[in-house]
Amino acid sequence: MIVKLGRFATLALAIAVAVASHRAARAEEAAGDAPKPLAVEDYSEADVEVSLLQVKRTTGDTVTVKWKYKNRGDKPARIPALVSDELYLVDAANKKKYFVIKDEKGQWVAGSAHGYHSVDIKEGASFPMWAKFPAPPAKTEKITVYLPGVAPMEDVPISQ
Repeated sequence: MIVKLGRFATLALAIAVAVASHRAARAEEAAGDAPKPLAVEDYSEADVEVSLLQVKRTTGDTVTVKWKYKNRGDKPARIPALVSDELYLVDAANKKKYFVIKDEKGQWVAGSAHGYHSVDIKEGASFPMWAKFPAPPAKTEKITVYLPGVAPMEDVPISQ
């Protein structure tokens, strides 16, 4: 029981940190001080681009990845699955694949204000997302990020 409570507390803390970080990023973006993306790729549907915003080691021996979808088109765009088994990290040096962490109920530790299932993005609008992964070994400095519907984002540095 104590072990489960400890894991739950760690998970709750990680989610709270991610939510606070997400809010800060939204405030920076609104102020026009958004950080430069680590990578930008076209999404497989419509006029949507995906910007990789952060790959960072976080508490609980995890890595938090943040990205956003931006609809550059003149009509709404649907992203059918924000999180799936097609979302993972690859540590090429150690030949290891890392999938999104799941909680004790089997739910992905990922999302946004609307969850992680699907979203319609209005023309000109953006939609932020995040996900938590097990951290690769400390000596691993770069990772490849695989997002559904997007070309691999390779050799992305992992920040501390």
